[in-house]
Amino acid sequence: MGATTKTFVTGQKSWSASCELLYDLSNAVQADLVIGESVDIKVWPNSVSQTESFAGTGIVTSTSQSGALGDLVGSSITVQGTGALTVVA
Repeated sequence: MGATTKTFVTGQKSWSASCELLYDLSNAVQADLVIGESVDIKVWPNSVSQTESFAGTGIVTSTSQSGALGDLVGSSITVQGTGALTVVA
């Protein structure tokens, strides 16, 4: 095993995002959220001011819908980033 300590170096950066929304295929943006599609994404962290956001491009890697009888249908989307996620002030 040796008597030395492991060291680690910084590797490539990556990001992913997921969101929850109400399922509505009459909304053209939601209709384009299919697995394998490239999408531009902009997210705002949970904050009071909402003046800073993050933007990037990614590939939709998963989608799912769920809901009980009589409820609105929810949708879950996951996006894997392809390139840098940039801060937008």
